[in-house]
Amino acid sequence: MQSPETQTELSVHLKQEFTAHVPIVIHWDGKLLPDVTGQEHVDCLPIIITGDGVSQLLSVARLPLGTVKAQAKAVCDAVND
Repeated sequence: MQSPETQTELSVHLKQEFTAHVPIVIHWDGKLLPDVTGQEHVDCLPIIITGDGVSQLLSVARLPLGTVKAQAKAVCDAVND
């Protein structure tokens, strides 16, 4: 497992280097998953983009509520980031 600094650096590097010169599609699917403590469940929203030769995980957002409005905001935030 990488240290948090290395993960952050890798994330920044991937964002800077990513380019898609083909049409892309954004995919997301809300999941109710156990928290790291296993005590409760949290709404998670994996957001992925795909295209011809392109596949990139943008984010796995943790949502306070799994509402459509919260999902739409998380997708927009991930794309803008």
